[in-house]
Amino acid sequence: MPVTPATIKGPLSIAPMMKCSTPQMRYVWRQLCKSCLLYTEMQTAAAILAPGGRNKLDFLPCEKPLALQVAGDSPTALARCAQLAQQAGYDEINLNLGCPSNRATDGRFGASLMKHPTQAAACVVSMCKASSIPVSVKLRTGVDHLDSMAYLVHLTRALIAAGAAKIIVHARKAWLKGLSAKQNRSVPPLQYERVYELKQHFPDTQIILNGGLRDLAAIRAALVHIDGVMLGRAVYEDPMFLGTLAQHFYGEPGEISRQDLLQRALHYAELKWQDDEPFRHTGRHLLNLYKGLHGARDYRRQLSLALIKHQAPPSFAQLQPFLPAA
Repeated sequence: MPVTPATIKGPLSIAPMMKCSTPQMRYVWRQLCKSCLLYTEMQTAAAILAPGGRNKLDFLPCEKPLALQVAGDSPTALARCAQLAQQAGYDEINLNLGCPSNRATDGRFGASLMKHPTQAAACVVSMCKASSIPVSVKLRTGVDHLDSMAYLVHLTRALIAAGAAKIIVHARKAWLKGLSAKQNRSVPPLQYERVYELKQHFPDTQIILNGGLRDLAAIRAALVHIDGVMLGRAVYEDPMFLGTLAQHFYGEPGEISRQDLLQRALHYAELKWQDDEPFRHTGRHLLNLYKGLHGARDYRRQLSLALIKHQAPPSFAQLQPFLPAA
């Protein structure tokens, strides 16, 4: 069956990346692609349910379709988060079983919850019962020494039986001891074939591949085997790449220029500045906009000055003399 937007809401989604998949960056991505599914940064259930925590669920209507990623190990708390996510208007709620940070390990959520399939499944059951929006799960190919194909199939089967509508697999195992969270994004080798095999075990469930996909050829090759791809650093470090993908996979109008994108982002930042939001919340995401182009250093320097000095957003006219030819 061909991969089409009609069958899986499109083949592309943008990963939940800490300090990257912020509301400000989601606004930028949405200027480049209207159709792909965006994910929030990971939010813990405890943080969402704390006093004032519901503010963490705020988003702009233009960010949709949008999924909320949550982490936790309490079925009761996660069920409440699922209710709040539906009330807030999210299109999906995602349970994180892949975060390898010390914080996640100490709290027995994230990748450490992969070691407890029964508990993870109980969380999914509660989330499904609490809301009518799809519940997905993001996990790794393995965790520590639980890294066999048989274990991955066993865990996935339990999650699907619990009600998970989609399984997103970061195609690297997680080492909870010995590697930092950053190292866990690159040191364990990619295992695409394992994700492709998982799809063969569960042909009726959406299986999404995440990890290391950085060019169109790699994405097209992956989509031969699975239902969709989740992109991360590739579209954060080079936002314009997403515009190219929007044309290729969704037939969206030609990608906007870097100058148009910068103008929109600066206008957005100005509106947020008027609401007392520091410019750095948006500006730091724009530093890579001209990455790789001759003269990009001058642009970065001028933008960085405003960030360092905590100034108001510069106008496009102020930055224009420093823009590389694109």
